[in-house]
Amino acid sequence: MFEESKLPLRKWFIALWMLMDNPKGVAARRLASQIGVTHKTAWFLLHRLRTAAAQVDMGGFDETAPVEADETYIGGRFDRMHAKQRRRWRERGGYHNKHLAIGFRSRADSNIRLETLPDRTTDTMSEIAHRHMTVSTPLFSDGALQYRKMGFEHHHFVDHGKGEYVDGHVHTNGIESVWATLKRSYKGVYHYMSGKHLHRYLAELECRWNMKHMTSGERLDRMLAASAGVRLTLNDLTNGE
Repeated sequence: MFEESKLPLRKWFIALWMLMDNPKGVAARRLASQIGVTHKTAWFLLHRLRTAAAQVDMGGFDETAPVEADETYIGGRFDRMHAKQRRRWRERGGYHNKHLAIGFRSRADSNIRLETLPDRTTDTMSEIAHRHMTVSTPLFSDGALQYRKMGFEHHHFVDHGKGEYVDGHVHTNGIESVWATLKRSYKGVYHYMSGKHLHRYLAELECRWNMKHMTSGERLDRMLAASAGVRLTLNDLTNGE
């Protein structure tokens, strides 16, 4: 991760601590002012840290523990759009300027898995879900038809379309709180997350969330251990991927 970097390790460690210790992340401009680098350098540094965060392995879900699943759209707020933008938004069927993500949260340890979602087809969503869970994992979701077609043996859902949000232990409040945290980061810290780099922002949140019970030193150690062999060049960041 540090290969060919001209920054002293002290600045790297400060950046890593700030990223992992702030629940909503840290903006590149704030980091730049804190460690005395340019905005471009801070932006590049943060994406390299997010790339390393994606490599942190917290282990898989316990297949006997219930898991909540939900998707969300990431993008600008409809009520902040100009009238022309809203009209164009409606003409194109809505959500054309937003990006999809899908998330899973275990009720056993609160660990999460977040991924970008290219589309909302059953095949795509099912492939991602079965990558993290087995068919015997108890699944809790909303009433979307895609989840009902995934073949989970123990699937429970609430139908938001009918005004159902909680039915005893059946709800998706846990994973929805994860999306609330992501959107507070979007609104209050980053203000914009491009679709090209969204997977890195999701990796950042996933890593920070799953390590929230660790001390700052333990999080630093875990990130450094995961960074071996991780390389992201500026060319890859701006032109590739």
